[in-house]
Amino acid sequence: MTLTRIADILGRDTFPARTLHRDHLHVPGAIESPADLFSFDVLSDLIARHRLESLRLRLYADGEAIPAKEYTEPVTTPTQPPWHRVRPELLREHLEDGASLILDKADDLHEPLSDFAAELEQWLHANVQVNTYASWTSGSPAVVARSPVP
Repeated sequence: MTLTRIADILGRDTFPARTLHRDHLHVPGAIESPADLFSFDVLSDLIARHRLESLRLRLYADGEAIPAKEYTEPVTTPTQPPWHRVRPELLREHLEDGASLILDKADDLHEPLSDFAAELEQWLHANVQVNTYASWTSGSPAVVARSPVP
């Protein structure tokens, strides 16, 4: 994927002037192969290797947040502050039941997304944060499109 392709799809000249910071834009197929940037295998690896607190990794079902205690367990150690570890089997159960997973700032954790975000930042002269949304089923969406920022 190249920045040139993304800029052409979004509208090289019109997107920054008319849409950026004013409206949301959903462009199905803008990224030819999303798995090249981020896949379920990558997501599984990140969950296994990182401490992803409930503000960063969340589950939603029917438009409502699922309490983190339903898919995490508390961990305390003598030298670290308490935190919650994701329990993969519980996470999987919720996903199989139709929940959607949201991982904020995935670009901080995965280099291909980080590189992609950096390219967008250079073009747009704005900060870019990549949030990922994943679901195993085609149920109700985890989130609803937001209104444009006033």
